[in-house]
Amino acid sequence: MHNEILKTQQNRIKCAGYGQNVFRAYEIACHELSLKLDNSFLKSFTNSVSYICIKGGRSNAVLFCEVAAKLGFSNLSTSVFLCWQKKILEISKISSKLCKVVLERNSKTTGALDLSNWLDWVSTGLRYGAKDVEAMISYFSLANKESLSFFYEQSGTLMFLSIKDQLQLELKSLFNISPQLVSNTMDQKSAAGQRASFCRQLFLLPSAFLGSTEYAHKAYQAAAFHMAAHLVYGQGPFKIGQLKPLQIAIVSLIEDARVESLAGKQLPGLTKLWAKFHDAPSSGANTATRMFARLSRALIDPKFDTDDGWVIKGRRMFLQARDNWADPKISRVIGNILGNELGQLRVQFNSRDYSPLPIYRDDNNGVWDLPDNELQNMQIHDLKVDVVEYRKKRHKNLKNFQHKDKNSENEADDVGKAKLSEIDEQSARFVRKLPEFDYAAAKIRKDWVTIFEYSNAFGPSQYWNRIETEYFEVIQKSERLFRSISPGAKKRLKRQFEGENLDLDASIDASISIRTNTSPEQNFFEDKSKPLRSLAVHLLLDTSESTRAKVPNSFKSVLELERDAAAILAKALHRMRDPFAISGFCSNGRNDVRMQSIKTFDEEFSVVNSMNLAGLKPEYSTRMGAALRHCGYSFSNIHANRKLILLVTDGAPSDIDVDDLDYLFFDARRAVSELQKLQIDVFCVALGEQAGNRAEKIFGPSRSISVSKLVSLPSKLANVYLKLTS
Repeated sequence: MHNEILKTQQNRIKCAGYGQNVFRAYEIACHELSLKLDNSFLKSFTNSVSYICIKGGRSNAVLFCEVAAKLGFSNLSTSVFLCWQKKILEISKISSKLCKVVLERNSKTTGALDLSNWLDWVSTGLRYGAKDVEAMISYFSLANKESLSFFYEQSGTLMFLSIKDQLQLELKSLFNISPQLVSNTMDQKSAAGQRASFCRQLFLLPSAFLGSTEYAHKAYQAAAFHMAAHLVYGQGPFKIGQLKPLQIAIVSLIEDARVESLAGKQLPGLTKLWAKFHDAPSSGANTATRMFARLSRALIDPKFDTDDGWVIKGRRMFLQARDNWADPKISRVIGNILGNELGQLRVQFNSRDYSPLPIYRDDNNGVWDLPDNELQNMQIHDLKVDVVEYRKKRHKNLKNFQHKDKNSENEADDVGKAKLSEIDEQSARFVRKLPEFDYAAAKIRKDWVTIFEYSNAFGPSQYWNRIETEYFEVIQKSERLFRSISPGAKKRLKRQFEGENLDLDASIDASISIRTNTSPEQNFFEDKSKPLRSLAVHLLLDTSESTRAKVPNSFKSVLELERDAAAILAKALHRMRDPFAISGFCSNGRNDVRMQSIKTFDEEFSVVNSMNLAGLKPEYSTRMGAALRHCGYSFSNIHANRKLILLVTDGAPSDIDVDDLDYLFFDARRAVSELQKLQIDVFCVALGEQAGNRAEKIFGPSRSISVSKLVSLPSKLANVYLKLTS
């Protein structure tokens, strides 16, 4: 039965005219998958191959078959395979080019993740790119820090930032040095981006070492301590002179062994740590890389036995120079001799593809003096070009790091994080990155949204005069109402020296003192404190493009009415002395959530604030959850019994990079819940019946109100505030 089904499906591909390459790849995949899965996968797999071939071309179909045959999930089953296949088809519908990139990286991603985490990583990538296919390609090719960060997070890999502080303390304790530890920001697809590197007191370490947490932890320690050994036991960088790339590599290898041997004498535990990573076999093909790996192991492991004559000679020369290990010149002498012998053996060496082994060893750029003006020296060949270009980028990274160290108040948030999108640098200031809730994946995506504060465009200085004239009666009524509200609860003050009532406890103590012939205390009265109103409010105004619309039966737009209402409320709050802040917000995608500060808590309300308010303009979209979370930070230094965010909006959460209408809806609801846990109340004034229905679902019926007649907003907003706070 199985053979008949298989033959039927194979004939479909064979007779479809896709070509011999597609059919052959399909045939091999069917055979491999049949050994692992039941027959139910065949029909859907055939349909998928056919669809991908038509949609993305024959090369994509061949690649899909090859990847399917070697699918790396550890718990592979028919249901797992079908789920993976469904997601690949979904990606193929977006872009054939994108599908190719995902398939090309599939062996790495499915080998490190289980199905659930792989699906989560993929869904993050689709949201990351939104409608930008090129951004998705960058993500799925693992070509940027954000995609690597999410990938490492899903695979449970130890990240550099998690161990940075520990490494700093260990380097100080063991070597008495305090280098700057920075995540390597080179392209992670290149060899340089996956290696440690150093330049004097700057240590660059990979953003992650793939493997178990224990392995990654040891790899970070081994790499940091190895570079520290160079710093402590080296005597400055070598001059390149007339050395060729092969000789540079061998001298570097001997220098690695020299500084490790000296460090191991002082701290024997270091030799044990480094030796665990040397696993080169004692024999095998005599390629340069393998011979270098054997020599490295032979120089650190005295029990390593090999029949490689070149390696045996290298170890003998190194051990014979034991008494001179403190002199770096021996590295150059031994390296030159071994390099000449290897050249006579005609062993091929490709400097562009070479990376020192094992994985913890740095790229040796810090061992050599590599001034930029030597680029013209053709004796240096390709190795020199790669190294200098890398050092240029590294120098730029150091300058940026030092600049952040001096000026950034959020250094920990800046390192190893995602790059900001292009924005208007003249009017914007980076504030922070915030998480966002993905309801589909049921998880919080850390550092997903970027908040910028934009400078305000001043409106007319006569704005407040116009408000007082136009809304004279509304302002008078609001002030009367505000004067009538209770100024706050009074506290009982016990054991006072004077007051209207006796303090019962103090009176009893006084009676006991009298009966025992001791002098009683005189503070046996009870009083009440002055009324205390303890409330702070942050008024948040939606300034998205939809607020440009004209209000029925009015010559004003929605935003103009929001501004007027905010001005009236601000005047009343100023008289009440309630601490308050006012902000406007809109969004241009997750990388550009725009906040405009009209008034902060620590400012006195003035004509400047009214000009800020008058200058608000409608633009872009409404990423509501991010704006609410940002407002939550404004209460950090505010001491009040009650903290309130009062949102005025005319629509539902939305943004240009989100097609799923429910995505930002659930994120906003999650943001409200998070703020409530921080004891910050959130109340929404929704403008219009439709906005009111949506607001009720996000904030709850008791925390939202709908204003159907928008022209009444200026007179109603102050009343709403009074009801909330009385």
